[in-house]
Amino acid sequence: MQTLRVEARRDNGAVDAPSRAAFISLLSVAGDGPAAYLLRTARQRTARPGEVLVEEEQTDHAGVLIEGMLRTVVSLPDGRAATIHYPKPVQFFGLPTVFTAVPLSVHVVRKATVIELEATEVRRCARVFPEFGEFLSRQLAAAVGRVPAIIEDFGFRSVSQRVASHLISLSEPDTLTGERTAHVTGTALAEYVGSAREVVSRCLRSLSEQGIVTIARGSVHIVNEARLQRLAGQL
Repeated sequence: MQTLRVEARRDNGAVDAPSRAAFISLLSVAGDGPAAYLLRTARQRTARPGEVLVEEEQTDHAGVLIEGMLRTVVSLPDGRAATIHYPKPVQFFGLPTVFTAVPLSVHVVRKATVIELEATEVRRCARVFPEFGEFLSRQLAAAVGRVPAIIEDFGFRSVSQRVASHLISLSEPDTLTGERTAHVTGTALAEYVGSAREVVSRCLRSLSEQGIVTIARGSVHIVNEARLQRLAGQL
């Protein structure tokens, strides 16, 4: 899938009431002060699928995802890129960039509403409110804690296992049946997994032949979620 290299727009608006409530709830463990402090300079924006919210080695581009789905991408030595994490509502994205440049980028998977934060204010808030500083430390520690799983994913797991894991992460329940569907093309899935399209297509056909998924144009319907989770190593 061709990624849109779109610079962050500067026509961001005020944070609306539902987004404000979600943001306050996320930071509630640090007390009332930090959320109110950061919301003074925060901006809300809507981002389209394919937009890049954080470029590699970029700094000062942290925010909170309110609605939609994002993906955190790492560039591989052979020139490919692979998705290592799917931030979902309501979670931070780009938090390490507040403190240093990182070799990761953050892309929009599904239309997203985000709150963009002023990095200088985030750093100042951590000094003013020790509880918020501790909260940030836990958030960053959680990101570091995902590293062993990332190493395992690329070093020891097969493409089929990675495809299964990504389908689960990308899937959402049907409002009528409750069954899950990943709205993703084979080309995009190959990009997310960090493998060749032909290899991912063979994996999808194999899953379909086993009765685990059915493949449609632009989507993969999960027929047997338990078997897919076992393949992904989640059961």
